[in-house]
This record gives sequence, structure tokens and C-alpha cells, in this order.
Amino acid sequence: RIDSLGSLGERLFVRSRLGILNREDAEGLLRHRLAAAGCGRTLFSPSALDALHRASGGVPRSLIQLADLTLLMGASEGQAQVEEPMVQSAVSDWRGL
Repeated sequence: RIDSLGSLGERLFVRSRLGILNREDAEGLLRHRLAAAGCGRTLFSPSALDALHRASGGVPRSLIQLADLTLLMGASEGQAQVEEPMVQSAVSDWRGL
């Protein structure tokens, strides 16, 4: 697919493809992204992580989009940690996009 984009494909040095993630790997991906952003604490409750994994089907791009939307919603509401009800709300908004 990248090859069909001409010179963009030539500029990319590293290409990778993530498959469907299990629950543990999904949590690891989100922890890694948060750590890379400088966050040293847990922002998702275990039930929120379960809900994110379920709703995304383990698809990395969907997982990241949902997690980002959920974090944005949580921050706007002043929440210190994301819980499952907030994920459900984000899922409803995300599916409506």
C-alpha cells in the first residue's frame, strides 16, 4: 500500500505492521505510548483497559484512537484515572464519527 504512494514510500526508512493485539499486548502498547509521552503513572483502570481492548477488537489503530479520545474526555472532566464508563462514552462518540 505504501508503495502505491510513490516518493512517500521511498522516504520511509522503517515499515512495520502490527497484527491484532491480545489484552496484555494492548495494555503494553498503551503503557509504552504513555511512558514515551512522559507519563509515569497508570491512567487506565483494569476495567477501562478491558473495555478498550473489547471495543477496538485488538486493532492497534482503533485501540490508540479510542484511548486518545478517552484520555481527552477524562482530562476535560478533570479525572485522574479513566474508568470503564468513560470508555463506553468514548466508544459511543467514536462510532458516531
